[in-house]
Amino acid sequence: MPKKAQELIDKHQFEHLCAGFHPLREIAYHFRVSEDTVQRWVQKVYKKGFAAVYEYYSAGGHAAIRRAQLVKGVQQMDTQMLKFLGVNYLNQKVTADTEMNVGAVGGKLIISMGDSDSE
Repeated sequence: MPKKAQELIDKHQFEHLCAGFHPLREIAYHFRVSEDTVQRWVQKVYKKGFAAVYEYYSAGGHAAIRRAQLVKGVQQMDTQMLKFLGVNYLNQKVTADTEMNVGAVGGKLIISMGDSDSE
């Protein structure tokens, strides 16, 4: 006896696809079911709509992107990425007159921001 379409959806794989920002259409294709079937399965399993469940599980993808940004900025000393992280996460302000210096001293990352006029 063939499996029901909803039995073909694996919960762990579904959550992993959400974390990878795959849209409903691609998730349905992955499991070889219709988008409606995915939405009904989500409602049955999670007792919530697809959008709410997708938002919750895609948060893992956001965290992975943040980690990658941090690695790129710090380990590779990418000044553009460090500026982005400083402005968006540390509420630092970067103006046209601000100069950013990045360097390493004794294996420690040193970041200094100051006015280029202050010398």
